[in-house]
Amino acid sequence: MLSKGIATSFNCPFMTMPGSGFAQTFIGMDVIVVLILVARARRLARKWGGQCIVFIDEIDAVGMRRSALGGAGAAGGMMTGGELPAKPVPEFHGPWGARTASGDVIVESREWRDWLFAQRAPERPLVYPPIVQRAGERISSFIAPGMMGGGGGMALNQLLVQMDGVDDPPFMRRFFSRRLNTFLDALYIVPQRIGKLKLRLPAPKPRPEQIYFIGATNAPIQSLDPALIRPGRMGRHIFFRTPTRDDRADIFDLYLGKVDHETDLDTDRRRGELSRITSGYSPAMIEQVCSMALTYAHSEGRERFGRADILEAMTTVETGTAQGVEYVPEETRAVALHEAGHAVGSYLFQENIEATRLTVRKRGNALGHFQSAEIEERFSAWKSEEMGNLVMTLAAMATEHVFYGENSVGVGGDVHSATRLVLGMVGAAAMGPDYIDLSGRIDDAAEAEAKRVELMGRFERIGNQILHRSDPGAGSPYAETFTGVMSDPFKRNVAAQIIGQGYVYAYNAMRSNRAALSRIADELVEKRELHGDEVIELLREVDPKRPEIDLLDEDSWPRM
Repeated sequence: MLSKGIATSFNCPFMTMPGSGFAQTFIGMDVIVVLILVARARRLARKWGGQCIVFIDEIDAVGMRRSALGGAGAAGGMMTGGELPAKPVPEFHGPWGARTASGDVIVESREWRDWLFAQRAPERPLVYPPIVQRAGERISSFIAPGMMGGGGGMALNQLLVQMDGVDDPPFMRRFFSRRLNTFLDALYIVPQRIGKLKLRLPAPKPRPEQIYFIGATNAPIQSLDPALIRPGRMGRHIFFRTPTRDDRADIFDLYLGKVDHETDLDTDRRRGELSRITSGYSPAMIEQVCSMALTYAHSEGRERFGRADILEAMTTVETGTAQGVEYVPEETRAVALHEAGHAVGSYLFQENIEATRLTVRKRGNALGHFQSAEIEERFSAWKSEEMGNLVMTLAAMATEHVFYGENSVGVGGDVHSATRLVLGMVGAAAMGPDYIDLSGRIDDAAEAEAKRVELMGRFERIGNQILHRSDPGAGSPYAETFTGVMSDPFKRNVAAQIIGQGYVYAYNAMRSNRAALSRIADELVEKRELHGDEVIELLREVDPKRPEIDLLDEDSWPRM
């Protein structure tokens, strides 16, 4: 769409070419395809004003690093030189990027949106089944050995040459002028000039037509050949991402204007709610939920859809169609309390997070889930914010202990996520536990220090019980960091102390807000799903408070 917009503003013709279109059966044919493409672009430029835009979609199919064409193409996108993100990147699970393996906690952040955008890169299916593909590779390597190695980069090489030489004079002009000048020089009797008069043909002028190349790819830009993306060729890089909140409001204005809907959705409040709870949505997804909401309304004999229809469509797109599973009452309330714990923990400890969804309907593998979004997009995080993330993650487990005196197996995903978070804090960000200052409580300095060490030991014992013992770093750029922390006794103890502190904070917060948790769970059991303003209004209504924790009071310590 950007390329078409540029072509429109230039008032010039526009040509498209898929990256896979350069691949040919016989060696050398890909070079001919490039030459034909450039020749057609030049012809169109001469006919329509002297300019033409060539757009190559999925350019990574032809523009991968030539050193990677032998089969290690993915290596180009890997981090090198010890590069790590500005803050630890959380692990995402499932199709919608849940923070926990059970899929019940979703936090819509910048990293989440980037991950979600990367997951939408279309997979390139094999043209033939794998067995036929491998047989074809063996035959190709026997008939044309160079094609499976360096020959695969011939299209790229020719494309680079054409990018550099697209302004060269026409071939026949260059040929004629050079041959004539060489012939005159070879006669030795015709001087090159007489006074100011030149007796040689001047160099031919470059072609008047201008050809601009634009490419698009979902692959990391590091995986493309450096010669292709250097200045002078495709040297200007534009990174696209999912729309912001204001952008989504404009997109809803566009697509809601095309379908029949209730007038309530036209109010500023509803439009603001829809744009807030659709973080990470692409324009195509917004169009899909609007169309799906209208389908729900038509299936019930209504001509217009309302807020409930579009919320159902959004939830279906994100987490799948709700399964007709009825929990026993005790299990339903336990799931509701679990999700209420996440919601209250987020409300109390995450200042930049706003709740967007709370549900106990089974979708996918999760019995329920809590979803939230960042209010302001941030690119780094302080330790206090990471501790807030930790407390929110462990708040569900603390809620189960407050109400039932034990926890269910449903906290496994929370524990795994909390472990990853803390290992990143210790191993990558040099963070430690909060300092416990007892100088105002115990007069003797030595006694205060001894008591502080005792309390840190209690935090460590609780944390060691919670620490997830499986490999928390699989598939992460921090895999070595996480393994190093777990194998280092000192750092492992520091990580355990942080988790212990986070759980104690969560336990005391849930214990002091027991009535608020029960009220949220009752509402959730009754309505099954709460969205957007409903969740925010309910949290404000129950008004949970962040307690003051007295670590010298034995009741402040959970029994585990």
